[in-house]
Amino acid sequence: MSLDGRTDRFTGDAGLYYEIAAKMEPDATLTGSDTLLMADISPDGPDLDELIDKPDGLQLLVVTDSQGRVRHWRGLQNQPYWGDIVVLCSERTPDDYLTYLRNIGS
Repeated sequence: MSLDGRTDRFTGDAGLYYEIAAKMEPDATLTGSDTLLMADISPDGPDLDELIDKPDGLQLLVVTDSQGRVRHWRGLQNQPYWGDIVVLCSERTPDDYLTYLRNIGS
């Protein structure tokens, strides 16, 4: 991070970041939708219908997405860094997005 707080002038290595973070054994990672929208993860599609098997005890991924902008949850679920995902919504979250979350959560 630079002195002015900017973190967008370099290409980070998300894999390395989460590998190091996992060694701290956190219970959860809290992130915002903007961060996930910048991640290099493919949108949901028919090739992501099946979830990969992962060991028990992985940290939660907690995401604030009250505007319903993240649409690549299956790709995120198949990342090796965390287990379950919790999406934080609000009263203003669009109904179609809540329906989408219910459908992929089952």
